[in-house]
Amino acid sequence: MLAGIGKVESDHGRARLPGVRSGWNHAGAAGPMQFGIGVGRAGNAWARFGRDDDHDGHTSVYDPGDAIPAAARYLCDAGAPHHLDAALYAYNPSTSYVALVKRWAARYRGGGQR
Repeated sequence: MLAGIGKVESDHGRARLPGVRSGWNHAGAAGPMQFGIGVGRAGNAWARFGRDDDHDGHTSVYDPGDAIPAAARYLCDAGAPHHLDAALYAYNPSTSYVALVKRWAARYRGGGQR
């Protein structure tokens, strides 16, 4: 699921959209996993879930080593793995988003196209 989120949110950090590598997007989300950082309607999930998980001395929403584990914590807090659809919906409240992330996750599990 984390790979699916990374793909949908920012093409695994490769997208050149606002907020992926610096700043934030129109909703106030930032980084490869597009966490809310407190400047828009996305809220500030990063304040609660962001940590220096790669132990490089910096906590950064733009660092996949910090952002991916933070996304995992967020999903678990929102009910994953037992209530996965609800957790994905909490991450981004759109039924089409939930379906798209799940499709990408299934492709990754099956070794399909990336």
